Amino acid sequence: SHFGFGHPRSRCFFFCLVMMGANRKLARLTCFLFVLGAFGQTCGAAGGLKPGHVWERSFNQTDSDERLGTYQRNYHVQLPRGYDGSKKLPLMLYFHGWCDTTTSWGKFPQQSNDEGYMFVAPVGMADGFPGYVSWNVQASGDDDVCIPGLTTPYNYTSCAVVKKEGPCNCYTCYDDVKFISDLVSALQDEFCIDTDRIVGVGASNGAMFLHTLSARLVQENLSFRFKAIVPFYGAFFETLQSVPPQLQGVSVFAHHGDHDVTIPPLGGLSYDHYKYIAVDSTLAAHAGVNECVGNLTAIATPFDESQDMSGCYEYVGCTSVRLVHCHFNTGHGFWYS
Repeated sequence: SHFGFGHPRSRCFFFCLVMMGANRKLARLTCFLFVLGAFGQTCGAAGGLKPGHVWERSFNQTDSDERLGTYQRNYHVQLPRGYDGSKKLPLMLYFHGWCDTTTSWGKFPQQSNDEGYMFVAPVGMADGFPGYVSWNVQASGDDDVCIPGLTTPYNYTSCAVVKKEGPCNCYTCYDDVKFISDLVSALQDEFCIDTDRIVGVGASNGAMFLHTLSARLVQENLSFRFKAIVPFYGAFFETLQSVPPQLQGVSVFAHHGDHDVTIPPLGGLSYDHYKYIAVDSTLAAHAGVNECVGNLTAIATPFDESQDMSGCYEYVGCTSVRLVHCHFNTGHGFWYS
């Protein structure tokens, strides 16, 4: 096992990854968390939440920018069925896409019950644009991420308050990284979480935010760090890629449709005139941070002949991480089917 878990489940790690090839089994990605090992040490904290169900909760969040003050943030949480608080739980954080339903998380809660991990789905903000929930990827006010005049700007109320309006705006300006750091810290106080086994999954804008979040968490030494991130059809804006050295040891399992014109996998200009970094360029940056030897290499999977999958590639020369990019014969948003 690349992760050195010393547990038989680690031997099925790659198989769990490639389960994504069949759409109906896409939610099996949760095995990514499960194979990180069996429940950890006893710690005796279950919190007051009934296991086996998704619950909606909220708390008051104070922004890092005093101009935005304090406001309510929402999230969904589920403990696996039968959990009694006697042992530590792996944690999956799921981030929805832009203008997405905040419960479009597929079968991840079901798999939480089956595989035994804690599932948490934070909710983005839609200030001034009801229904247009989004995550702050630190692009607001940056005219270099699009072709000004050809995009439709969404200047959220928070961006007006902090004076970061601009022709390329399409996301909120609240400090979502602080929100997630504070949320996980609060969850650690209430529940029994194995902080060495936290995995982030994001879709579209949620995947973009996942990249931003993973970098800032380690740069600013916030409340936790990811063991792995799993971005679905998401990439950095062209001028905003950040893969700091502190991300060494964080695995990346990227998924992207080859025909995606919303966030093109090869980078460049999207159909709506935003500029993106190629998915493989970001993966190469992670390979550099982890001192991986060699290049992306095609790897065999049980789903290579499926209609949707067009191949998986991995930096096979990494010693402590998995860096994988799976391609699909699809466009943007494919996995929700």
